[in-house]
Amino acid sequence: MMVKSAKRDRSSGHPLPWWQWGAVAFLTLGAAAAHAGTEVQVSTTNIFDYEFDWGRNGVNCPSCNQGAGNSRLAFIDNTYKLWVASVDPATGNFIPANGKGVQVDNRAAPAALYLNGPEWVRSALGSQIVYTRFQPGVPISDASANLATATDLSGGGWAVTTLDNSLGKVNPMGSSDLADPVPYLHYQNTSTSYAFSRLENNPASELPITVSGVGDASSFRRSVDGTNKVIVSGMAASGYYQLFLYDATTGVSEQITNEKANIKGASMWSAPEYGGDYVIAAVRNGAAIVIYRQLTNGDGSKTWTKVLKQTLPVATPYVWSPEYFVHNGKSYVFFQMNTSPDWSDYTQPNLLGMMGITTDNAKIKKLVSSGAPSRAREDPEYFITEQGPFIYYNRYKYDGTKLTSEGIWRVDTGLGPAVTPQLSASKR
Repeated sequence: MMVKSAKRDRSSGHPLPWWQWGAVAFLTLGAAAAHAGTEVQVSTTNIFDYEFDWGRNGVNCPSCNQGAGNSRLAFIDNTYKLWVASVDPATGNFIPANGKGVQVDNRAAPAALYLNGPEWVRSALGSQIVYTRFQPGVPISDASANLATATDLSGGGWAVTTLDNSLGKVNPMGSSDLADPVPYLHYQNTSTSYAFSRLENNPASELPITVSGVGDASSFRRSVDGTNKVIVSGMAASGYYQLFLYDATTGVSEQITNEKANIKGASMWSAPEYGGDYVIAAVRNGAAIVIYRQLTNGDGSKTWTKVLKQTLPVATPYVWSPEYFVHNGKSYVFFQMNTSPDWSDYTQPNLLGMMGITTDNAKIKKLVSSGAPSRAREDPEYFITEQGPFIYYNRYKYDGTKLTSEGIWRVDTGLGPAVTPQLSASKR
């Protein structure tokens, strides 16, 4: 899910800087093994807006997806090609290192065009890739943009399908719930000013997401696994961005926060620490991570209540691109710790941080070792390897005049291997 740094994304909706397009730095790859906090280079190629399949949750399944496995990544390059590569669950290495394993399509929209690249969803057909695709045989333009899926076939091939009645629709995202036989998708129009939802294969189910500002550059939207809901950040009547839950079945939106602050970048999941109850992690005024949980009022009703707030360190006071994962029965939120309030300024160095969601483990842990080079580290993603959770990211160097990609890097969170194999927590 991208609050993905200097790009527009599934969650952010911001424009990509021109220099992210295919920049490559030819550096020596780091060693495969490293201590927590040590940066290890995974690829010299700037693989932009890559997304991991569900093997990232620590359950490697070689027999899944018609034998193609589930430890994979997908991305779209700047020549409209959609690629799928493997991830070694033991080392965390990309196979091949440049991410160009199997070419799936050559009419796919790079993230720079419509805010976001490919996304993985789960269905009765296994893992699918949903993305924006241009109709073949006509010029690449808004007029030829559609929603599309790519599905593994037995024997290792891929079937690309343009979804019916999706012309002019872009940026699909959907459920990553393993129990979802037919995923709901949510997406935007080509101007990214409006958002919608539908069942993947049922265009008649399309409904508008009626939250003010949900299509603009400050909005966020993410599926809530185990439900048919989407959590979005939109403009409330108070004039502040607040959190809303949109029900894709009914088309009804419910405002669930009401603060005198802008609340953005939210994720919602079933947390083992709280008996499987849903929690929300979000960003408050760009400078703090807040955790919400539904608490029971005196009359028996429930209210989403802030149960934890963690402000960032003084040296890196601004937070961006939050994501979560669950490992060994605990939830963790990781994010960029920026020196500048302008997240899109890649000339400014930053660090990466991580925290738990209960008072006993909420202290922010710096993921990059002290003394690490001054760099911009963007678009963090997690993958739980046999060694434990790694955080992957794009790294950039600024020499005062020129910005250069240094490819994909990762750090070990130091949480160690899984005690027992785990699946993503979900609760219906």
